[in-house]
Amino acid sequence: MEMRKLSPAGGCVTVSIPIDDLRERGVVDEDGELVGNHWAKVESLGEESDGDYRLELVSPTM
Repeated sequence: MEMRKLSPAGGCVTVSIPIDDLRERGVVDEDGELVGNHWAKVESLGEESDGDYRLELVSPTM
């Protein structure tokens, strides 16, 4: 698994996702711009998980 840096962003923290992966899934276009509205569901796996989180991309149905 490739490491990603956490970055502060106005009262929260962001993490980068490889744009090529997002492009393959239709989340961004060829120019790297978001296509439509997309959300990500982030879930903590619990106190015993040593800070593990699960990220699920959620795209609204049209």
